[in-house]
Amino acid sequence: MKTNIKINLVAFIAIIGCVFSCKNPNPPTPIVRDIYTASMFDGKVTVWKNGKILFQYEKNINSFYEGLIYVENNDVYTSDNKGTVFQNGQKKFDIEKNAELGTFYCNGMCVSNSDVYLVGYYMNEVQKTSAVVFKNGKPLYLFPCAYGLNTNAFSIYVIGNDVYFSGGRQTIITIPEPSESTMSIIWKNGEEIMTSSTNLSIFGNGNNIYYLVGKGNNEADVYKNGQYFFNHNYYEYVYWVL
Repeated sequence: MKTNIKINLVAFIAIIGCVFSCKNPNPPTPIVRDIYTASMFDGKVTVWKNGKILFQYEKNINSFYEGLIYVENNDVYTSDNKGTVFQNGQKKFDIEKNAELGTFYCNGMCVSNSDVYLVGYYMNEVQKTSAVVFKNGKPLYLFPCAYGLNTNAFSIYVIGNDVYFSGGRQTIITIPEPSESTMSIIWKNGEEIMTSSTNLSIFGNGNNIYYLVGKGNNEADVYKNGQYFFNHNYYEYVYWVL
């Protein structure tokens, strides 16, 4: 009996010691992130921070594209779908117009070192599109519609001096018979670095750039900084798991 009591006591002391020694005296500090959203509210462009209205400004409800918002160093940038950029609710600039290429439509925005990048396309009067990237309102990269084949650009991210953006270009397939198709493209500083017959997109986090490569059947491969990262069965969900 004494032996059993001694063994149980030793076990109890070991467990108690483990509890106190394994307890981290300096637990990690929780990361607090602010959440910004933008949409139309009461006929005004409204920006919320953590669920509370941060500021509002007047803008034609038909031209504001919800979701074009970017925050850098506590400065909040928004853009409508025609390329008018606001900083903290004050107009910053309009993009440079091009009468020959048509009307600009903005698909995405990124801010790096206070430089504002917009990505989208021009559309002319016969519905032909030309992909374009703007930096502070001036064209940085332009891919004009050639031979009647449209180009477009959808998403953008900037790391240092490197500008990544994704989009597509119409192509002609000659086999088995002539037909139009679309090639998806990822560009880096205006040069193609990846092409695919399926969907391509990019997104970034800090100094990391991610490529999203659709594979059909709701599958996608994700590449991190050019290296294969993982495969996911739900194409849209990968945006949320990173």
